Amino acid sequence: RIRVVQLSSEMQERTKWEAVRLREFLAMKEKESEERHLSTLQTQRLEFQDLLARRLREQEDTLTRTTNTLLQTKEAAFHSILTTATATQDAAHTAALESTTDRIQREVTATAEAAFGQKLAEEKVRFVQELETRAKALEELAERLVRNDEMLE
Repeated sequence: RIRVVQLSSEMQERTKWEAVRLREFLAMKEKESEERHLSTLQTQRLEFQDLLARRLREQEDTLTRTTNTLLQTKEAAFHSILTTATATQDAAHTAALESTTDRIQREVTATAEAAFGQKLAEEKVRFVQELETRAKALEELAERLVRNDEMLE
């Protein structure tokens, strides 16, 4: 009986130590499991950050390309409008210049014609007066000639 009690007490002691070892083993395994879990979480967090950074770069690239395309389109439209406006303005200036040139030329021509007409009228009057003076002189000479002929006869 003593031996049974001893064996029983040894069994209790062993069970107690096995329980302590089991508890230590479980604590160690829990710690390992926790470390693996933390490591996995850390890896997943890093992968997620990499994925997020990659997606952000892709979105940034897409937005940059879209913005560049829009800016090029806007610049092309602005250039087209500027070219059209410049061409229209050049045409308007050319038309205004031609119109002004024609008007000035007509004014100069009209002024020159008026001056020429006035000078022509003055010259005609002077010529008529000179012609009348010479006609009178010719008449006087003709009368003298007639008188001289009469005297000679």
